[in-house]
Amino acid sequence: LAASSMIAICVILVAFGSDAVRRSDVVALESPPSLNAGSQPEGLEIFLNTSTSGIAMAMDESDAPGLPVMLQGSLREDIASYIITMKDRRKLVTESFRSMGLEYEDSIFEAFGPDNVNMDDFRNSEECKQPCKTLTNGEIGCELSHVAILRDFLSKDNYKYCMVFEDDARLNPAVHGFFTKAGDKSVKETLARMADTHKKFEWNQLNLGACWGTCSEREYLNISLPEPVKIAANTNSFCTVAYMVSRKGAEILLEEVKKLGLQAADKGIRRTKPFKHVTLEPRLFDQDKKDTSAIHPNNGMNIPQYKGTRSGLSCINSDLSDKIGHN
Repeated sequence: LAASSMIAICVILVAFGSDAVRRSDVVALESPPSLNAGSQPEGLEIFLNTSTSGIAMAMDESDAPGLPVMLQGSLREDIASYIITMKDRRKLVTESFRSMGLEYEDSIFEAFGPDNVNMDDFRNSEECKQPCKTLTNGEIGCELSHVAILRDFLSKDNYKYCMVFEDDARLNPAVHGFFTKAGDKSVKETLARMADTHKKFEWNQLNLGACWGTCSEREYLNISLPEPVKIAANTNSFCTVAYMVSRKGAEILLEEVKKLGLQAADKGIRRTKPFKHVTLEPRLFDQDKKDTSAIHPNNGMNIPQYKGTRSGLSCINSDLSDKIGHN
């Protein structure tokens, strides 16, 4: 997904609800298949069809910090929730998200990344396709991790929605304030409200941390939210710091990856009419300007949600922009 918001070597942390699986419940299983795509042209196909349960690994704090991992849990009984981070940042990230009212536990599953994927062979494989060949090892690892999240989500029949965070996601207090004034008592309650908008408009992906979108063809959905918050379609937005995806959306993304290569999860999928990509305006989550992407250090809390217009006018009015801290 969007390289503009990725970190160099990814691991996956999955948010837990109150019925958390404990570390003692995790058992060591077989290692993941090698994605040596140079000798296995079907490398991505193997990756996409490998059971996540077959790559579970028990770990502790002594493990190498760069090792990709995945935690598993939920925000609500029908919402799976994940955080992408680096293993040596788990404690910091857990504390950061706890401060936003989102709790995490410590049951770990191995995911795919530069530590266990031959990136050079994968980059030269048929599955990578041309745009993928220019990605760094870290970007490929992150793309694989995002894909692994979607697969893990679809493997669990009890979840209707999947919430994905990158570890530099920070709640915008001004935007969340609009929801608290409307009665929301927590971030979890607001995220549940976001998931419920799917009932009226069956979006495939709802971006809660959008950036660099366009507003020339923007259309607002007829969905009741606290003023001045809206959900917009046709914004062609980037950034994957915080997004929600439906089961149908995850299926479409994975099918596109199979057809077009790994980069299809990011490049162009938002611009195809059958894929309903919508954004929250103003966005609920920013990227922390003090803790930005290792690949793209210019990201931050003041990164614009919209590029602006040809006439130079802002897509978000100045009064609201002043309140939320970005255009």
